[in-house]
Amino acid sequence: MGRAGAGKTAKIMQELRSDALAGLTDRVLLVPEQYSHEAERELARAAGPRAALCAEVLSFTGIARRVEEELGPGGRSALSAGGRLLCMAVAMENVYSQLHVYSRARRSPETLQELLSAVDELAAAELTSEALMDAAGRAGGALGEKLRDLALIMAAFTAAVGADRVDAADRLTLLAARLPSSGFARGGAVYIDGFTDFTAQERRIVCELICRADVTLCVTLDELEGGSELFDISRACVRSLMRFAREEGVETRVERLENAAVSPMETLAENLLAYPARTFDAGGRIRLRTASQLGDECEFAAAEALRLARTGCRWRDIAVAVRGFEDYRPSLCAAFARFGVPLFTARQVDITQKPLPTLISSAYEAALGGWEQQAVFAMLRTGLAGLSPEECVELEN
Repeated sequence: MGRAGAGKTAKIMQELRSDALAGLTDRVLLVPEQYSHEAERELARAAGPRAALCAEVLSFTGIARRVEEELGPGGRSALSAGGRLLCMAVAMENVYSQLHVYSRARRSPETLQELLSAVDELAAAELTSEALMDAAGRAGGALGEKLRDLALIMAAFTAAVGADRVDAADRLTLLAARLPSSGFARGGAVYIDGFTDFTAQERRIVCELICRADVTLCVTLDELEGGSELFDISRACVRSLMRFAREEGVETRVERLENAAVSPMETLAENLLAYPARTFDAGGRIRLRTASQLGDECEFAAAEALRLARTGCRWRDIAVAVRGFEDYRPSLCAAFARFGVPLFTARQVDITQKPLPTLISSAYEAALGGWEQQAVFAMLRTGLAGLSPEECVELEN
């Protein structure tokens, strides 16, 4: 364990590299789904071409696939995203007359998707419809009615999925039940990195891995006892897993890594929300300013950028970081333009608004829709149809 930048991931990669050089196999690096590709690249850089022979980067769903390959699908096929939505629609049709809060949701595909997300979250916490109904009876009031509706919807959805299909939300629950019968990682080594906490489903799987493999958990944490409240979730997770290991007779060891050098920004991040307050001399490298309104902040940033440029700093070495950039974008652009400071802002744009996709879609729309004026001029205004903007204006007039 250690704070961000302490070298936890680098240490794991170094151990995997040593294992690869020693010819050891059955190594697994367990990471979140969205981090798996980057983790594979890091492992390849650290361990070289032998990495694939030694270790495998997997997410929890990747483990599920491995176990299904070994033990078979268990007679149940996975339900697709479209199938899940259809099952939720069927479930709502069956119970809508009994619902108090969500009775109109059956007519809204968007609400059906939100209900599917709610079912996923409840399944991740291993909460059943019976547990929800019990909680509804104890809660009462508006919250009780919502929980009651969710319990009915969840039970109807499970019935709609049926016994011959497995829902994606239950895939990890099924994995936890079948993992003891699998040879996955038995006697090997499992490295877990990138997680702050685990859901109830994931925790059951991690506990099973602790009992069958040499598990190394890499977690961002300052102290195992006490410490900053910012790490309370990770601290509770680690202590829970260590308590489980002790109950199972598994030896545990805690290794704390320290940051080689603490920068003023790291000190600020560590103590910004700390209580009681500490005094720190940043040597002028960190300055705090307050402004009465958003526009004043943007003008100060533009003036500061101009001051830095006049001292020899390059524009590309100056960054403006804000929270909620879309709220700041108009004022920032206006302030920087007024001060004559170049400002580059990156943002995502809907690809259908780009000239080429617009040309293709509007051309099809014009040809198939009887050459309606709106579609034709949308195609011409892209600048890719052979007419200049002036000619487009003249033709439209």
